[in-house]
Amino acid sequence: MQFSESIAKLIKEIKARNKQLKIRLEKTESEYIQQLENKDKEYKEAMTELELRLKEEMSDFNQLIKKYESKQRQRNIEMVQFVTDIMQRLDKCIQGEQPDEVTPPKLISRDVDDQELKDLFGHIDMKTVIDVKIISSFSTNKSRVVTTVNDQAWLWTYGVSLVTSDGKIVQNIRTDFKVFDDAVTTSGDLLMTERKGNKVKKITDDIRIEEIYTAGDNYETRGITVTNTGNVLVVLSRLEKSRIVEITTSGQQIRTIQHDAVINKQLFDQPRLICTNINGDIIVTDDA
Repeated sequence: MQFSESIAKLIKEIKARNKQLKIRLEKTESEYIQQLENKDKEYKEAMTELELRLKEEMSDFNQLIKKYESKQRQRNIEMVQFVTDIMQRLDKCIQGEQPDEVTPPKLISRDVDDQELKDLFGHIDMKTVIDVKIISSFSTNKSRVVTTVNDQAWLWTYGVSLVTSDGKIVQNIRTDFKVFDDAVTTSGDLLMTERKGNKVKKITDDIRIEEIYTAGDNYETRGITVTNTGNVLVVLSRLEKSRIVEITTSGQQIRTIQHDAVINKQLFDQPRLICTNINGDIIVTDDA
């Protein structure tokens, strides 16, 4: 009787253990399946992104080909016309005819009065003189300066000071980072890039320091400037991958400038400082 009970108990334990094993196996199976499905999803997304990039590259490449073919056709037409003219001239020479003479254009010199110049170029006053004078001067231990929109200026070397045009200090701000470059937004906020760092920081009107942009790993922020549209250009330096990013004054990235649009060549080696001209063109100094 006891033997039968022991057997029954053992069978019960075996079934319970098998049930636990089955649950664990099903759980492991489910986890493996989920992992495989996730990998498959990631692969499909990566392939989709790659396909889109390839289509964009092919579109750009096809446009370049069309542009080149158009220029080449024009050159061919000009070459055919040139060769045709030469052959016609040779035929006339062989037949004893006098070839057409080429008559150069004649330049007729004449006096030009002041009114014609004014009509062409507008009023030209050669006697205009710009008077330059010192409004104020003062001594400071700061070595860098950038003006604001309200007749004040930010000075900095270690720490930042806001001063009036006669040198009166409005604010002294201590920073826990060294500044590489700075610029002032159209609203008067001061933007600063970290020296040996990857962040862009802003000092607001109420003298708060905000971090508005962080570059990727291994990038260092360098030059910074505000464009005539009010956006911000920041130089990001990194070995063989240096670039410029355009961001808003709140730090939202708009675009990246890194490669030549035609030959896809890296534009920068060791970019340092940046500015723009009145046309919106970008000028960059490069230590390389």
